[in-house]
Amino acid sequence: MVHEHERDYIRDKRVANSEFRFLDDLDINAELFIYQDKIAQVSFEPDNLKGVLIQDKEINKLQNIIFDKLWKIAKK
Repeated sequence: MVHEHERDYIRDKRVANSEFRFLDDLDINAELFIYQDKIAQVSFEPDNLKGVLIQDKEINKLQNIIFDKLWKIAKK
């Protein structure tokens, strides 16, 4: 979950070729990275970091569809 001060920091950081959006109703201490034909899921639970890497074109396609739907409803 991104807190307001973190959101402000992200907005103030000028990251070239990047845009950020936020979903307020999520309380998740994890990240999802979609790139090439891979999906990386990382949990940032204190004292118990975990990650999963999936390399599959169809699962990547599905994850991109879900991402696009959420992107459309997320706040800038």
